Amino acid sequence: MLEYDGISELIKAAPRRLADARELLEQPSRNPNGSDAAFRHQCGSIYLAGYAVECLLKAYIIDRTDAVRRTKTQTWSEVLAYRRKTGKKPDLSGAKSHDLGLLLRACDLPVRMHSSPDLIVAWAKCVKDGVAWMPLRLSTTGFGRSCRRER
Repeated sequence: MLEYDGISELIKAAPRRLADARELLEQPSRNPNGSDAAFRHQCGSIYLAGYAVECLLKAYIIDRTDAVRRTKTQTWSEVLAYRRKTGKKPDLSGAKSHDLGLLLRACDLPVRMHSSPDLIVAWAKCVKDGVAWMPLRLSTTGFGRSCRRER
């Protein structure tokens, strides 16, 4: 079973991970004058902020699935089982469950998002080149080291 499988756990985890992300952006306590002090924890911060968004999108999907099924859907595992059983797309199992673009599509939020140019710009920062948001894929131009995963 997943650690944060239930809707209440996901809702609680999101602000905690966002607080962790903010904390990582503070001046480091270890070697605060090091040449990398200004950006040392940015990759971790980006990752945790993305995880906070992931938690909220999953909680939203659980809630919407509950409304559609008119049953007490309380966990992400139940959502995945329901989607598998009904053939609902997109597939959100395995690693795909961390793809913010797929999660957003499953929420039916892109339609609402297109009404706000600011949201479109903000989302474009999370999703690059049509691939899943992954902090290791973000360009860190201007930083002392790269967070990019080699392809």
